Amino acid sequence: MGSNRIVPFGYNHPAVGMYEFTEYSIEQTFNDVSAVYIFTDIEHNPLYIGETDELGTRIRNHEKLNCVNSLGCAFICIRQEGKVNRESIEKKLINYYKPHCNDQ
Repeated sequence: MGSNRIVPFGYNHPAVGMYEFTEYSIEQTFNDVSAVYIFTDIEHNPLYIGETDELGTRIRNHEKLNCVNSLGCAFICIRQEGKVNRESIEKKLINYYKPHCNDQ
């Protein structure tokens, strides 16, 4: 993974928190690293938020690709995290943003 733009997600409140993610093109391929990931549109509106310990494998085989692509997915934003933090960040961001494809 190269150096790309840093994009903040979240809200500056203890119940949510602010997190920096690195933006990548939706065509980017990834190694199997532990991360929280967000599929976004061109304006960085979250379409789907997830977490995994095998990012590359998860993205290649993601069951929500049709959903996010139908909504104009332009980027995937990544934050590498360990398991405990991954799950907590994912839950907080899903509850805050309520992304369309997380409900499908």
